[in-house]
Amino acid sequence: MTRLEHSVFVNAPVENVEAVLYDGYRLPDWVVGVTEANPDGSFPNPGGAVDLVYSVVGMNFPVKLYSVEVYPGESATTQIEGAITGSNYWSFQPEGDGTWVTCVFEYDLPGGGVGAAIDRMLFEKSNAKNLEKGLNNLKSLAEA
Repeated sequence: MTRLEHSVFVNAPVENVEAVLYDGYRLPDWVVGVTEANPDGSFPNPGGAVDLVYSVVGMNFPVKLYSVEVYPGESATTQIEGAITGSNYWSFQPEGDGTWVTCVFEYDLPGGGVGAAIDRMLFEKSNAKNLEKGLNNLKSLAEA
């Protein structure tokens, strides 16, 4: 399993961050690589889901993002199923008038050892850059 982690300071309260993060329709606005997002109407409530298309290094991966846990103002966990499996763990730490936002993205590609080798050669660097860019996009939207 590949584990990526990145943090960003957002010059806005956690409520602003969560307003963007929990809006399934806005995922393509800030998550680099997400080209389509169709929430089920109950997302981000636990059990709710968003059908996504994630594009990385020219390949499209249909996935479903499930909300697992939401602790307002503190943290959230989502599960990814489909062509890529994994999870996102979000944590929020208020500081002054802003919020530290950290995301841990853990995922597996299909194919066992071959999938892991392909991940290291092609996907891991792109996914790490996408995570960093995505958090900066989230920051911009939450600060607007």
